[in-house]
Amino acid sequence: MKPLATAKPVSKPRTPSRRRAWTVVALLFALMVVNFADKAVIGLAAKPIMRDLGLDATQFGLLSSGFFLMFVLSAVGIGFLGDRVPARWLLLGMAVLWSLSQAPMIGVAGFGVVLAGRGLLGFGEGPAVPIAQHAAHKWFDNRERNLVSGIIQSGATLGVVIASPVLTWLIVEYNWHVAFAALCAAGLVWALLWLVLGREGPSDARTLAQRDTSAAIGLLEATHVPYRRVLACGTWLACLVGGFTVQWTLGVMTTWLPDYLSRLGYSPSQVGLLNTVPWLVMGALFLAQSLLSRWLAGRGVSSRVHRGLAAGVLLFCSAVAMALFPSVRQPGLQLTLITIAFSFCEIMAVVGPAVIAEITPTTRRSGVLGVYLGLGSIGAVLSPTVTGSLVDAASTPLAGFRWAFLLTAALALTAGAAATFLIRPERDARRLAAPPGGETSGQ
Repeated sequence: MKPLATAKPVSKPRTPSRRRAWTVVALLFALMVVNFADKAVIGLAAKPIMRDLGLDATQFGLLSSGFFLMFVLSAVGIGFLGDRVPARWLLLGMAVLWSLSQAPMIGVAGFGVVLAGRGLLGFGEGPAVPIAQHAAHKWFDNRERNLVSGIIQSGATLGVVIASPVLTWLIVEYNWHVAFAALCAAGLVWALLWLVLGREGPSDARTLAQRDTSAAIGLLEATHVPYRRVLACGTWLACLVGGFTVQWTLGVMTTWLPDYLSRLGYSPSQVGLLNTVPWLVMGALFLAQSLLSRWLAGRGVSSRVHRGLAAGVLLFCSAVAMALFPSVRQPGLQLTLITIAFSFCEIMAVVGPAVIAEITPTTRRSGVLGVYLGLGSIGAVLSPTVTGSLVDAASTPLAGFRWAFLLTAALALTAGAAATFLIRPERDARRLAAPPGGETSGQ
C-alpha cells in the first residue's frame, strides 16, 4: 500500500543574506574609492599636464568638461538599461571600460589623446553611482538605505584622501603618466574581485517593502508608476537642483582646488595634503548624517526632517562659507571655510539617492537615478570650463577664482532652499502610489 502523499510546505520568501548584502556594500565602497581617485588625478596633475601639453586654463578646463559631458550621456542611457539588465554585469563592464581608458595616458600623449581618454573614462564612470546605489538598495529597506548610501559615498571621499598624497608622490617622483598607470591597474583589480564576489540583490522587492518604515513604499512596489510622474514631483526636482550643485562643486573641486591652493603659496606636497581635508570631513559627514537619519527614522521622525531639512541646513552653511573664504586672509580660518564650503554641500550625494528610492518603485529606480545623476552632472560639465574662463578673463587668477566661488555659493543657496521647501518624500510617495487624478494631500 502506497503511503499517502503529503502536501509540500509552502516556502517563505527568502530573507536576503546579511553577510552577502554587506559584502556587496563593501565592494561598492571600494568601487567609489577607485572611481573618485580617477576623478582626482586630473586636478593633481594640472600643472605638469598644462606644462607638457602647452595648455591655458580654458583648454585645461575642457579636459574635465569633456569627461563630464560623456558622464552625463552614459548616466542617463545606462541608468535606464539598469532597470532591465542585472546591475552586477553593468558594473563589471563599466569598471573594465574605465580602467582601459587610462591606458593611452601611460605613454606619450597629446591633448587629443588625453581628451579622448577622459571622455571614455567619463562614459564608463557616468552610471557608476546610480547603478551602485540601485544595486545596494536591492538588499536593504528604506530605514537602512540612507546609511548604505552614506557608506558607499564615503568611498568617494576615501578615494580622494588616499589618492591625493599617493598620486601626488607618483607625479612628483616619477611623472603623471605613472599615476594613470596605477589607476588603470587598480580598476582592473576591482573588476576581478567583483566578478568573483559580486551578486545581484533579491528580485522580490516587495519582501523588502514589507519591512519599510514608510507605508507608501509598499504601495509603490505594487503600482505601475510612469517615469514622467516621478520626474515631475517636487521631491525629485529638489534632488535634481541639489545634484546639479553637488556636481558643479565637484567639478570645481577636482579640477581647480589644487591649483587655487598652489596660487595661495602652498607647495605641491602641502596641496596634496590639504586637498584631502574637505574629503575627510565629507566622509565623516556622510556617515554621521546617515547614522542619525537611521536612528530618527526608527523613532518615527519623517524623512522630510531627517533628510530634507538636514540637507537644507548643510547647503546653507556651505553657501555662506563659499562666499566668505576668498576674502579671508588668515590661513587657518580660510582653510576651515574652504573645508565647510566644499564638503557640506556634498551631503546631497547621500540624501538624494535615499530620498529618490522612497518615491520610486524598484522597477523604475535605476532609470530615475540615472536621469538624476545625468542631468545633475551637467553642472560638472560646465563648472571646470566656466571657472577656467573666469580665471583667464580676470585681472588676476585669484580674482577670477573669487568670482567662480561666488557663483558656486549662489548655487548652494538655491539648492538649500529647494531641499528645505520641496523635499517631502512621504507626501509625494502617497501621491505617486495613488491613481492619476486621485492623489492624496498631506505632508
